[in-house]
Amino acid sequence: MTTFEIVNIVIALCVFVLTIQQGIENRKQAKETQRYRRLSYKPRLCSRIQGIRNKDVHTFTYSVSNNGLGPAIIKNIQLFLDGKEFRARTNEPMPEFLKEAFKGNKNISFGRTGWLTERTALSSKENHLLGEIIFNNREELNPNTNLPRTFDRLDIRIEHLSIYEEFDVLDTRN
Repeated sequence: MTTFEIVNIVIALCVFVLTIQQGIENRKQAKETQRYRRLSYKPRLCSRIQGIRNKDVHTFTYSVSNNGLGPAIIKNIQLFLDGKEFRARTNEPMPEFLKEAFKGNKNISFGRTGWLTERTALSSKENHLLGEIIFNNREELNPNTNLPRTFDRLDIRIEHLSIYEEFDVLDTRN
């Protein structure tokens, strides 16, 4: 074997080792990029009750929003009243749920309601109105009434997936 052939073999082995090493580094970097993307596209659901005052009418909205960076794909939703699961008799339980929670309050009506079904996707920064409660009398909103306690009785549990099918739960009972 000549010196030239030995040098070619050594160079070929060095290229082979460097190629293997670069492949390992590329794989590590791809895993890190995938981990970062999973964290970057993670949805973050939260529920919110918001009050709007307008002369003698007060409107409260009960909504769910996605404050994360990726869509939330809804798997299951449960409503709870006084810690017990609320079983509705219809496919859209929100009107029935709110009527049950606020029964006994006079001068109250219910506005728009919306429901999230399985496989519905909430996009990033989307706010979805679940229910609207309208009080037509200011006296009903006196802080000494049972209104704040009524809102404390309402809970929701939403199971959802990220686009990477990572499971998460919003549960306001905790």
